[in-house]
Order: sequence, then structure tokens, then C-alpha cells
Amino acid sequence: MNAGGNWWVEEVVVYQGLVTSRNPDDLPAFISKAIEEFGEGKHEGQTS
Repeated sequence: MNAGGNWWVEEVVVYQGLVTSRNPDDLPAFISKAIEEFGEGKHEGQTS
């Protein structure tokens, strides 16, 4: 827990379609997952 938020030590984390990663070393996994998520379209819980 950091400043009231949770953080994970993983290559890629997806939350309601938002794709994040830790650092530039994770870029290949991030890009792959981002493409997959974009292809799925809007996720439940997304407002925009």
C-alpha cells in the first residue's frame, strides 16, 4: 500500500482496461497486453 493505493510487482497489471507496468524492461509485455486490451474494446466499469 502506498499513499492509499495498492501496487503490484508484476510485468503488467490491468484494471478495468487500464494497462500499466513497472519500468521500461517490461515494455514487450506491456505492448502485447495493451494491444489485447484495445482489441477487446470498452470494459465494464469504464466511464470513458
